[in-house]
Amino acid sequence: MTTPLGWQPTKIQLVLSPGADLVFNLPATDADGDLTTWPVGATSSILFYDNANTPRNTLLTKAGIVTASRIDYIIESTDTDPILGKVRAFGLYVTYQETPTKEYLLYYGPVKVTG
Repeated sequence: MTTPLGWQPTKIQLVLSPGADLVFNLPATDADGDLTTWPVGATSSILFYDNANTPRNTLLTKAGIVTASRIDYIIESTDTDPILGKVRAFGLYVTYQETPTKEYLLYYGPVKVTG
């Protein structure tokens, strides 16, 4: 059995619907799933791509609101509706403001458009 080296992001499907806002939050958890806190100054962003593989273009980038206990995302449909016909994948990152900064891909995967 091989043990992976480095952070292992979680692959999930993200669903977008015309006219519907994308609203969710991520509690601060460690690699074992235990509750913890996000470091002071941490930032988060979600990127929407036209392709699951490289090369790919970033269609939209939105920032989350990071607090000690969670990351909140409220993305208006006015931002996502224009990319519904092109979006295929996403990546959600958190950045720790250290020297040097540390960027972690937390979630990634396909985007399903419904409706």
